[in-house]
Amino acid sequence: MGEKGDGRQRRVMVSMVAGATTGAIECFATYPTEYIKTHLQLGGGKYKGMLDCAAQTWRAHGVLGFYRGMSVLLVGSIPKQSIRWGAFELAAGFARGEDGSLSTGKRVLCGAFAGGVEGAVAVTPAESVKTAFILDQRGAQRFHGLTHGVSTIIRNEGVAGVYKGMAPTVAKQALNQSVRFPVQFFALNLLCGGAAERRSSPLYNGAAGVVAGVVSVLVTQPVDLVKTRMQGAHGGSYRNSLHCFASVVSKESAGVLYSGTLPRMVRVGANVGLTFTVFPLVKQLLTT
Repeated sequence: MGEKGDGRQRRVMVSMVAGATTGAIECFATYPTEYIKTHLQLGGGKYKGMLDCAAQTWRAHGVLGFYRGMSVLLVGSIPKQSIRWGAFELAAGFARGEDGSLSTGKRVLCGAFAGGVEGAVAVTPAESVKTAFILDQRGAQRFHGLTHGVSTIIRNEGVAGVYKGMAPTVAKQALNQSVRFPVQFFALNLLCGGAAERRSSPLYNGAAGVVAGVVSVLVTQPVDLVKTRMQGAHGGSYRNSLHCFASVVSKESAGVLYSGTLPRMVRVGANVGLTFTVFPLVKQLLTT
């Protein structure tokens, strides 16, 4: 029993280290689309669409403008991926059968657990601060770096200022991972067919990850928009997530719930594909 527990702990630790490395790589590679997606969701009629937002950002701020607020997300992305993979492996360690297999239902539950933990611990503060930085660029530009920005938010709003929209964020992350882990596994099985050796291929794992990312966006986009609105400048005008959802539908339209879908689909598809490509490679390096 002790050896079994030690083996489980090692797998969790390896998954956390591999996840942290993966988080740093995917954040740098995909942040510009996250930046554009957030601008489109915040509304205000400033941009006509994804390409217009990109063009205006380029003219006003150059290439570095697309990375405004990335330091916040990078600081959050490293523990986010670390916690996600560690939590999934922890849950899976208890859920696996005697033969080491994990049923689809258990994979969904393990994914939901991993997403909920990462949402509460890492994603909510990172997303809150990232949104505040993007809003600051559109307005007064009060923040002079990550430390100054975070300290300003806490001084003005208290610790709650970096935990805006926690309920929809946790719900979104739990839903995201409860979709991504089983869909990636299902897509990988379809792509590999009977060729077992393909299952360890980064190419096939990454392609299956892209499918999982796109599917998760279609499922969770309304939750993501509610989360972004509650973390935005007018977040205090909503009593809770349901009130925000109802306000968007009644005052704007149901279609607004899917604003920013395309850039998010591009980002998340690339993000999840990259994650499922890089994570197995890093994990293999750590265990050989």
